[in-house]
Amino acid sequence: MTKNEIICFKGNTLVGTPNGPVKINNINLGDVVYSYDLELNSLEKAIVRKIANSYHNKIVKVIFNDKSFLEMTIDHPVWVVGKGWSAIESNEFYKLKLKTLSIGDKCISINNNIICLKEIIDIQCLFGDFKMFIISGGIHNIIMANDILVHDENLVKLELIEEGIIYNEI
Repeated sequence: MTKNEIICFKGNTLVGTPNGPVKINNINLGDVVYSYDLELNSLEKAIVRKIANSYHNKIVKVIFNDKSFLEMTIDHPVWVVGKGWSAIESNEFYKLKLKTLSIGDKCISINNNIICLKEIIDIQCLFGDFKMFIISGGIHNIIMANDILVHDENLVKLELIEEGIIYNEI
């Protein structure tokens, strides 16, 4: 595993918490964030037990029909209605069966306990030096990133510690 194999979000990405949205780079171990149970269609709380960050020089900006967006690694899984977990590019390391994330896909958004769908209207590649962050999302491996259901890449189960990747855990 190299330092660029962690799939994650830019530091200004807002994570849903019971106290309102918090930037992912300001989330601490032990904080409570929202997770989601896809089987029961219910919002749940999860305690952050692991935090990781990595560095990337290419990410994507996924833009939705309400002008909101996600800035994430190209392989980060997003829940898409009718498809399941989807990403621009698959990363075999995490063993998720991913579909291709595409313009026109509809993603679940939860804001103030109101569930709605947001449609992807554009996907842009961004190049630069990006410090990226991911946190654990409890037993369902889901967090709310900018109000969109996204996978936490099973961070709680990830045991590898490599130079260039910072892992903290409770």
